Amino acid sequence: MMKYIEFRDHFCEFFRFDMVEEENETYFTMPRFFDTEKIFFEKNMEELYNNLEGFSFDQATMYNSKYMEVIMENDLRHSLLFNFDNDECFILNDDQNGIFYEISIISPELLVYLTKRTVEKIYCTKDQKRMESRFFNIMRNVSVHPSYKGRTTEELKDLSLIDLLFKSLRGRFVSLKITSDKNRSFDSFINLKNSYIFNTMYSTDQVLNDCIDFDSIIFASRTKINRKIQQLEVAPLKTYNGDTINYYKKAMSSMDPYIQYISFYHVLEYFYDETYFRYLVKDMRERITHPDFSYRSDEELVKLAKFAQNRLRQFGEDGQGNELESLKYVLKEFVDIAELKNKLSVDDVYYYSSSKVAFSDGPVVNFEDENAFGPIAKRIYFTRNSLVHSKSGKKDLAYHPYNHEESLKKEVSLIKKLAEMIIINSASLI
Repeated sequence: MMKYIEFRDHFCEFFRFDMVEEENETYFTMPRFFDTEKIFFEKNMEELYNNLEGFSFDQATMYNSKYMEVIMENDLRHSLLFNFDNDECFILNDDQNGIFYEISIISPELLVYLTKRTVEKIYCTKDQKRMESRFFNIMRNVSVHPSYKGRTTEELKDLSLIDLLFKSLRGRFVSLKITSDKNRSFDSFINLKNSYIFNTMYSTDQVLNDCIDFDSIIFASRTKINRKIQQLEVAPLKTYNGDTINYYKKAMSSMDPYIQYISFYHVLEYFYDETYFRYLVKDMRERITHPDFSYRSDEELVKLAKFAQNRLRQFGEDGQGNELESLKYVLKEFVDIAELKNKLSVDDVYYYSSSKVAFSDGPVVNFEDENAFGPIAKRIYFTRNSLVHSKSGKKDLAYHPYNHEESLKKEVSLIKKLAEMIIINSASLI
């Protein structure tokens, strides 16, 4: 790990501060903003740097056995955190499980870590390409908050350099912080993070995304918009499958109905094989244990063998079962038709029950029929096939973006509700 003194020197060079050491005290001046009499003291900067030894880091995530902090994206205009203010804070306490959730500007430790990572790339690896990155330009050219201008040296003497950076960043760095009363593994914290993110998006219908890695961190626009902040009122009680949450986040983050539909479809598709296999085993067991079955009867054994052969024939060489049948099984396992109907708008229910999908010939759905899983599966599967296949011999059933986009938008609501129900009903209690 880089020694603190080396970090401090690079830190000053990076932000273009002048450092002065005088009478066992270190302070910094900022000639580009203030006259040289205006100073900021080093104060707790070394302590914050040394505190990093108590954490592990995974790209844009900082964690130990009782704490995890991950940077959140806040650049999208339809994001819950777009133009998040420094004084904003979402807090949620799960007393039952001893878990505390908070969304606010990043901690001083994580800010120091981000700066450390940046100066390491620039000064230690001589990464000139990184110096041209957006991250470098935003941090290097961070502007001083107006509240600091016009202050005297005496008024600034109690402020540290970290205080200055926090005030000046103005909500560019927002993080989700999770604190646990008991020790937890990194994977356990990841599950809690996914639960919080999914529950928030599900409840607010707004995007909430964590940053995947350090180099892809994106920062907020300076443009302000009016928006009503919504947050969770009840802490998550379930943990969800991480892969399906990633597909869900991808869908929610996009404004393209094609990407939305395919990403939501991936949630359904994730459970195809295990559900198909589970139903196959269930059907086989029911046949074997049926009173009419006798292992002494050659005829019954031949029937059983043919049944198994026909079902297994539906598996391809890659071991995947019949997708349409698998989709039906997934819907039967995780979806209640009456609940689905209640979650859809009245207009959506009328549309799906009276109109085929124009470009895929997906059938209408009678939500009053308890066996509606078949038509729903066909409507979803036929539409998916039209999106991903564009064979010349089936032009009438192929999706053409400029002709069919509005029609596809109407299909997103159905598959979104299905994806949400499947994510929730396949979850485990925390």
